[in-house]
Amino acid sequence: MNKKLILAVRIIVPLLITLSMGTLVYILHAFRRMSFDIYVMLVYTLLVYLIFYIDRKVIHFLYRRYPQKNSIWHRFVLPLVLSFTLSDLIIFLFYTPFKLYQIAQGANDSFHWIYVLTVSLQVLFLVLAANAINQVIFLMQRWQEEALRAEQLEREKTEAVLTSLKHQISPHFLFNNFNTLYSLIEEKSEKAGDFLLKLSALYRTILQNQEEVIPVAEELQAFQDYLFLLKTRFHEDIQMEYQLDQRDLDHYYLPPLSLQTLLENAIKHSHFDEDHPLRLKLEQQGEWITLTNSIYTAKTEMLPSYGIGLENIRSRYQLLSDRKVVIEQTEACFAVSLPLLSLEKQSL
Repeated sequence: MNKKLILAVRIIVPLLITLSMGTLVYILHAFRRMSFDIYVMLVYTLLVYLIFYIDRKVIHFLYRRYPQKNSIWHRFVLPLVLSFTLSDLIIFLFYTPFKLYQIAQGANDSFHWIYVLTVSLQVLFLVLAANAINQVIFLMQRWQEEALRAEQLEREKTEAVLTSLKHQISPHFLFNNFNTLYSLIEEKSEKAGDFLLKLSALYRTILQNQEEVIPVAEELQAFQDYLFLLKTRFHEDIQMEYQLDQRDLDHYYLPPLSLQTLLENAIKHSHFDEDHPLRLKLEQQGEWITLTNSIYTAKTEMLPSYGIGLENIRSRYQLLSDRKVVIEQTEACFAVSLPLLSLEKQSL
C-alpha cells in the first residue's frame, strides 16, 4: 500500500471511530446534557490513537519474534490478547485518575465494577477494530514486499540466464575466428595482422556489452565488423546485400550478437565456392529484420558446428519477448527473421 494512504488510514479511522462512539453515547443518553465536553473528547481521542499504536507495535513485535509462525494463534489470537491486555492496563493507569478527578469536581458519575467492565468492553471493541485494520495494512505491506522480492528474484534469474547464454556465444565466436586466423597464418597472408587487430577490437566490444538488448545500429556495426573478418578469408565467395532504412531502425533494439550469430550460422551450414558464392541479404520489413542466405548443395569445407547458434537466439528471445524467431527454408534459400524490440513492448 502507498505510504500516504497508510498514514491517512491511521489518522482518519481512529478519529471516525472516536466520533462514532461519542455520538452513540450521546444517543444512548437520550440526548441529555452530560459531563462529556471537548476536553473529554480530546482525551478519549488520544486514548483511541494510543490503542491503535499499541496494537500496531504488538503485531510488528510478534511478526519479528515469530517470522515463520503462520498459525491462527500466533497471527491473530495472540496479538489480540496482548493488545487488549496492554491497552486495558494503560487505559486504567492513565484514564482512571482523570475519571476520579472529574468525580471530585462534582461530575454526576461514580467509579465501580460496572464502570470497569464498561471501559474494558470499550477497549476490547477498539482493540478488535485496531487489530483488524492493522492486520490488513501489515498483510498488504508484506504482500507487496513479497511481490517485489519475487519480481527482483525473477529479474536476477533472467539476467543470470541471459549472461549464461551470452557466455555460450563468446567462446563459440572466438573458436571459429581462431580457425580463420590460423588459416591466414598458414597462408602467410599479410592480412593476418589486420585480421587480429579487427578481431581483438570486435571481441573487446562484445566483452564490454553487458546489456540484454542494444540499439540496432550497434548490432549492425558488430555485424559489419564480423563480415569484414569473414570476407578477409573468403573474399568474393561471400556477397552481401543490404535493404535497410536506418531511420526506421533508430528506435528498435536487438539482443547483442544476434545478427552476428545468424551470419555465423549461415557460414557454418552453407556450401559455397568461387563459382557458387554465398549470397546474403539483410533486410528490414516493419518490426522484423531478416538474414537470408542462398543454398548450394555441393559440399565444400565448413567450419565445425557447436550446436549453439539459433537455439541460443531462441532462448534469449523467450526471456526478452513473447515474440518468436521465425525460420523459413526453401530449396533455394534459408532465412531467419528476428523481431525488432522496443523498450516499451519488451516483456522482461
